[in-house]
Amino acid sequence: MLKDISGIIKEELDKISKKIALDKDDTVSLSSNDWMEKDGIRYLKTPIKVHYLPWSIYTLDSLSLTSEHYDPEFLYVFAFSTEKNTNKVLSKVFRDASLREKGYRLYYGFQKEDLNAID
Repeated sequence: MLKDISGIIKEELDKISKKIALDKDDTVSLSSNDWMEKDGIRYLKTPIKVHYLPWSIYTLDSLSLTSEHYDPEFLYVFAFSTEKNTNKVLSKVFRDASLREKGYRLYYGFQKEDLNAID
């Protein structure tokens, strides 16, 4: 399901990814046409390129599967858990499929505890 992207360069990631436009409230807007869901994990049909902050809020308490390429402004997202209790499922997929060696990493966005500490 997830291709080996270990040899891909950032420019190629830009070509295969869809930049997500934010809505008028600066939030991520995805529809069910954008993913295929299995075991509480949403696998994106086309990887997305999205700003860190809106994505971290959109996926509050969830885990994302992203490219290992670092960008100071954007994440390249391939899959994400739908809620906190499916984080273990995505972690298991990551380990069992040796996705680190295939160019992916797990991204932990905001947790509710983090936001409570800001208040």
